[in-house]
Amino acid sequence: MNRRRFLYALGVGGLGVVGFRQTVPDPSPIAGREFELDPPAVDGLERYDGPSGAERRPPAVEVTDSEHSVEVIGRMPVGSSSCDRAVLERATYYARTDTLHVVVGTGPQREGFRDSVWLGRGCTSNLSWDTYRVRVTMSDELPDTVVVVERAHGDTTTTTFERPTR
Repeated sequence: MNRRRFLYALGVGGLGVVGFRQTVPDPSPIAGREFELDPPAVDGLERYDGPSGAERRPPAVEVTDSEHSVEVIGRMPVGSSSCDRAVLERATYYARTDTLHVVVGTGPQREGFRDSVWLGRGCTSNLSWDTYRVRVTMSDELPDTVVVVERAHGDTTTTTFERPTR
């Protein structure tokens, strides 16, 4: 009986370790992350200006070798203009595939704001769009591939940028 429990525990533990190993990103060469809403005068930004009902376009990705940086500029629907905004969920580097993953989602205008909605402060029902800029600075080489994921209220878009061969 004890042998069955031991084998069961060993099997479950082994599966847990295998699953954990596959989801852990490589040690990060990311030196810094910056996120900015409504950035002033950014090259390429004009392609995102337009009415709030404008169609969704893929974000622009620019890699600057001299600064060891990757810049992503995008515009996405975020929900209510009085309650929601774009947020940087994460920027993660995977060495095995030499890929930088940037995930931008939506969040509350400020911490604890959603809780105050229930206290009589409501959100407007308009759909607003946020223009954002993400800048990721690498401590070493720049990635060959950048994957940008935008998550907005159940709608997810993915854009992949491949650097030209050096």
